[in-house]
Amino acid sequence: TISGMGLPGSINGFLNIIPPPATPTTPAAPANGAADAFSIATRWDASARARIGYLITPSVLLYVTGGAAWLNTQSTSSCALAPAGSCVSTVSPLSITNVSTDTGWTIGAGVEARFWSNWFARVEYRYADFGTRIYTNTVVNAVPNVGQFVYLDTYSVHLRTQTALLGLAYKF
Repeated sequence: TISGMGLPGSINGFLNIIPPPATPTTPAAPANGAADAFSIATRWDASARARIGYLITPSVLLYVTGGAAWLNTQSTSSCALAPAGSCVSTVSPLSITNVSTDTGWTIGAGVEARFWSNWFARVEYRYADFGTRIYTNTVVNAVPNVGQFVYLDTYSVHLRTQTALLGLAYKF
């Protein structure tokens, strides 16, 4: 099964900054800012599953399903200009993007019923778990006469999905 989706989530003020050391003429960059943002969005998922079931009537099948699953996500960290964010005024606001595909497992259950000679309807629920992943994004910006600003974004995400499906099929 392959499906597409767009389930974004956002957190503000969670960009970790390692500022350069302050000098008498150059202050250090702020550590975090309320206008900084982090977002993660799922782009697609896929699974390879087995299904086993029991016919409770000649036309109704109860089943369980399970197998391997994959989830593609895109995460973005952004810093805004100080004083609201953590980007210094000599560095334009920047954004760090990471795209990854994670492997996990899925399990579910459903019921499938035959309505007419070749028409079937299905209702299914699946839970998938892709574990906890730790990501680190780094961007180094050199500012003339100031030094290097290292923008380091490290985050941990436990990816899980719950999916309800309703389907209608025609058997040839």
